[in-house]
Amino acid sequence: MSVFRSKCHFDDPDGYQEEEKSLETLDSSNPGLHRRHAEMSPSANDRRGVRFTKSGQLPSSGFTYTFLVFWLALLALVALFPRGTIELSINRLSHPFLDSFFLCITFMGNGWFAAGLVLLFLFVDYRKAAVLLLTLLVVVVLTNIFKRFIFLQHMRPMWHFSFIEYHRVLFDAPIHYLRSFPSGHTMTIFAMTVFFSLEIKKRSIDALLILLAILVSFSRIYLLQHYLVDVLWGALLGVFSGITGYWTGINYLLPSLAFLSAKRQKYRVKKDKNRK
Repeated sequence: MSVFRSKCHFDDPDGYQEEEKSLETLDSSNPGLHRRHAEMSPSANDRRGVRFTKSGQLPSSGFTYTFLVFWLALLALVALFPRGTIELSINRLSHPFLDSFFLCITFMGNGWFAAGLVLLFLFVDYRKAAVLLLTLLVVVVLTNIFKRFIFLQHMRPMWHFSFIEYHRVLFDAPIHYLRSFPSGHTMTIFAMTVFFSLEIKKRSIDALLILLAILVSFSRIYLLQHYLVDVLWGALLGVFSGITGYWTGINYLLPSLAFLSAKRQKYRVKKDKNRK
């Protein structure tokens, strides 16, 4: 008599999650039971993509500490300076080279860029694509709640300041006046940063991801699209969205996909037997 032990708590074809499971199967003298068990169990491909542990669903300590330093620095600037002071100071530092650079890098926080990454992941691993899509959906929901219902009257810098107060206006960038809080680009880039940090799990990559997120966030101020306070809370909400979306995807979405895949496999096996 052999014992099969599964360490993956998403392997149960009936959808029940368990950390450890022992299944007693009879020996080769009863092949019928082995065959029935094989029909009920998900394939190796279904199990391979869902081997996750709860300890891997939070960003690393390096990522967390770096983000906290960045966020607390922004909080100090928001508390010490009146609204508009930092934004106008950054605008006076503008340069044609920086214009082109930040116009390119700000696109990485755009929803279309994020959607392109989801499509790209579909060709790599549909499970990762599903988790990333769920993470971005959390961003979309929170962004629309804050922008369209709670802070509808929170206007952008271009609304509050006349053109004369600016050193120069970058007309190559889209000019918006409404729904400033929070910064959607900042939320999107930080949510994706959390996702990739949890997937890759390398300190050097974490540093690059944080740097990229900071540059995208800074671009929103440089391009006169948001106040510093919009970026401040956009970064925090983005990290929250990333953790929430990833945790929900790993604990609920992927087990559901594995369950449906097992059911589909069982149906195909049953259909093939009926044909014979």
